[in-house]
Order: sequence, then C-alpha cells, then structure tokens
Amino acid sequence: MGFNDDDAVAAMERLARPNSANLKRFYVDCWSDEMRTVSYAELQERASGGNEAFMKWASQVEVVWALDHADAIGDHHSGQESQRS
Repeated sequence: MGFNDDDAVAAMERLARPNSANLKRFYVDCWSDEMRTVSYAELQERASGGNEAFMKWASQVEVVWALDHADAIGDHHSGQESQRS
C-alpha cells in the first residue's frame, strides 16, 4: 500500500490506545515563534543531508498527536507559552 515504517508505528499506537484512533501525527517545527507543521517528506529531505545544521533544526521539531493542523499548532503553542512563563 506504499506505507512507511512511521505509518506502521502510528497504526500500532491506534491499536494499543483506541482513544487516540482519530488523532493524527504532526511534526511541529518550534525553531522560531512562527510554529508550523512539517511534512514527513520535508523531514526526509532535510535528513538526507545528515549534517550538523539538520541535527540542530531537528532538535526543535516535536511530534504532536492532534485531531487536525490547528489543534497541533494551537495545543503545542499554548504549552510552549506556559513553559516560557
């Protein structure tokens, strides 16, 4: 079906935790104040370089489980604000 290993992990999570069945995995780039979601393709592309700049950037990318893009950014952003306070 063309799925990758990350999709398999996500499927196992859904089986292990049925209450998360409707959640989707988002990668949130927290590098700057303008948080954004990052596609799996972009992660793969950036990782192919395997350099120090990628490692620094990747340390600021977090996995967020949410219903949609707005929830992923919104929930994560509110958490970041409380951590900064």
